[in-house]
Amino acid sequence: MNLRTTLTESRIVRFIIICLLVLFCNRTVVAQNGVARAISDFNSISEQYLQSAQELFNNGDYDSCIAVLNNGLKVNMFDRKGNEDMLCLKTKTYLEKDDLKDAEKTMKQLLEYNPHYELIESQNTEDFNRLFKQFDVHAKLTFGIRNTLMFPALKTTAIYSAVPDYNYTAPYNTAKYFLMYYGWAEYQFRDNISINMEGVYWSLSYSRNMALTTNTTLNMNEQMHIYEIPVFARFYMPHNMNIPFLKNILPYAAFGIGYLHLKDATANFNEYVINPSTGYLTSNSYANGVNMMNMRAANTFEWVYGLGIGYKIKNLRLYLDWRAYAAMNTLTDASKRTNNVDLYNYYSYVDNGIKLNKSEIGASISYTLKNSVKKKSIKKSHTIVQGAYKVNK
Repeated sequence: MNLRTTLTESRIVRFIIICLLVLFCNRTVVAQNGVARAISDFNSISEQYLQSAQELFNNGDYDSCIAVLNNGLKVNMFDRKGNEDMLCLKTKTYLEKDDLKDAEKTMKQLLEYNPHYELIESQNTEDFNRLFKQFDVHAKLTFGIRNTLMFPALKTTAIYSAVPDYNYTAPYNTAKYFLMYYGWAEYQFRDNISINMEGVYWSLSYSRNMALTTNTTLNMNEQMHIYEIPVFARFYMPHNMNIPFLKNILPYAAFGIGYLHLKDATANFNEYVINPSTGYLTSNSYANGVNMMNMRAANTFEWVYGLGIGYKIKNLRLYLDWRAYAAMNTLTDASKRTNNVDLYNYYSYVDNGIKLNKSEIGASISYTLKNSVKKKSIKKSHTIVQGAYKVNK
């Protein structure tokens, strides 16, 4: 009896679950069909307004045509192609009315709605084509992410000593290269010139193995954490390649400055002294976690320059570039090289002057959030005709 009851309950639970699944699937299908019908309805609404407006346009009833298009633009919210077509027809209608002011205003609305509108001259009137070419459209505000392969180099600019007979010429050795990721922003105030700013947080490690004498060796390694803000101008090089693929290529050169702030610097020291007679180690002393900030320049600057090439696909841009960074001042502060008294007295340690130079090979991807749409300035020349000025545009 209990077994039958259990089986019956199990069947009832399965039946309820199946009913719920069927109901959920039906509702999902209905919802999807509803969305599809809604989109189809919006498309048909655009077509109805366009058809009515086109008939009025063909009959020369331009005021009624504009009224129909205005209503269509208010009602139609989701059909981008429909809105684009209505704005095109509205621009042509104003041109037919010789209302250049409203035609320019509507053309600007069209290009703001679709900054990547492609003009097909054979499908438009000469006046429409001429008006379109009077507008300049380019990216204005762009954000991106960059992935770089960095090659750092610490260049010795001056050699100092704590003990006259000791050798302090040992170089500052860093990793040959490492990968970094960071974000950047671009503000393009002209078609071919933009201001770029990047924000980078990274760490640099180096080692220095100093054979101070034939018997004494001092090894040190240090790690620094650095905030870096490069700011530079990007100069896009104009070209006249109208081939569909090549016209979207963006070659450019970059030049600017970078600011570096040293957040912290910590070093470890290990000194070995060998007995020259026996060749055995006579002493070994070390100091770990030494704060080096009192011997470092907290703020430094650098020159930034480079070359690159980009490719745009509407609001999306892809870049490949090479960049170099040349330090303006030293990372070690010569005036503070003896500030750490313990290092100076017990390990006879002193910093050399060093500059942090580096180069990068990077790849970026970015997206334009805002585009600029402006009417081009037309240069005017004046010639005298019968005592009056005639303007030649």
